[in-house]
Amino acid sequence: MALLESVFNHLVLPPKLPGHRDKNVEGIRQSILTRLICACDTVGQHTGRRLRETWASVHYSLRICLNNPSRLEKASLNAGLLVRRRMLNNEDIVIFEVFEASPPSEDVLAAENALQWDFPGHTVGIPFREFAKKDFQESFAAFLEQASVESLKRFEACSATEEDSVIEAQDTTNPALLTQILMPLLEAVGSAVKVPRFRKRVRDDINTHSAEFPWGRLLFWLVLRVVLHRQLGLIQGDEPG
Repeated sequence: MALLESVFNHLVLPPKLPGHRDKNVEGIRQSILTRLICACDTVGQHTGRRLRETWASVHYSLRICLNNPSRLEKASLNAGLLVRRRMLNNEDIVIFEVFEASPPSEDVLAAENALQWDFPGHTVGIPFREFAKKDFQESFAAFLEQASVESLKRFEACSATEEDSVIEAQDTTNPALLTQILMPLLEAVGSAVKVPRFRKRVRDDINTHSAEFPWGRLLFWLVLRVVLHRQLGLIQGDEPG
């Protein structure tokens, strides 16, 4: 029952929320993915063949995330990274899409209604022949791994005092490691590309009532919604998707 209540809080965002950060974050992620997989199966059984194949594709993606949720989102970086291959102007390219996963607490608390966000934030394409090189893939994987484990104090939210700056445990990390460092590096190999963008209403809440680490909506949930929106758009077209 406790797990179900935690999942409900993140998906529905009811008026009454916990006063502290969830302890079983991994369990909540697993439960959300499992419920979405079941929903895909149910919807797929009541649609035509074309849509059934679409939901089967979504099911497959969710199953991969269920086995390894870190593929989808890096909470320590406060960003989602989507990598996909496509043909663009008769060229085989790999597209990297990056977007911020959680708004600053200041924006959340100041907003009277849901925030309006456009996705993705940054997009770069590189030739597949460059992406396929062993040196590139090893360097790319090493960057992501190192960025996930290195100290991120310089990117964490700080509150300034007369003598020093204090790390704010209640705020989100600046996604600059991906948005301002990784993407320019990739652009040096390829170039910025235009992709269809879409807008989402992003609702969040920060309960700072009594805890040093307050409750906040899972970054994972927003990243999951954005990635599935993109996948459905690629399969069915931007409007139907």
